[in-house]
Amino acid sequence: MKVAVVGPIESVLGFKLAGVHSFECVEENADEVVATALGDESVGLLIVPGDLSAWLSQKSLKSLENSSKPVVVFVPGKDGRSEKSSDLAVLIKRAIGIELK
Repeated sequence: MKVAVVGPIESVLGFKLAGVHSFECVEENADEVVATALGDESVGLLIVPGDLSAWLSQKSLKSLENSSKPVVVFVPGKDGRSEKSSDLAVLIKRAIGIELK
């Protein structure tokens, strides 16, 4: 299982330099690239910068929010803000069914 990040080049560049697999997109193909990232069976953790949310359809956002494999983590975008925040304990419970206390 690998860690991957999906988003615009400005948001994924730092992850890419650290060796994280990246799925780069622009506004016009964001939904398609997210679907590709979610469908990649080798990805176990998908990092989604908050600034990507504005480019996605409701269907793509729901797919990201409901995904248990890969586990999706929303992080602040390049401007430091995020419309979504990921509670790691909730993500772990969704992915493996164990509640952390």
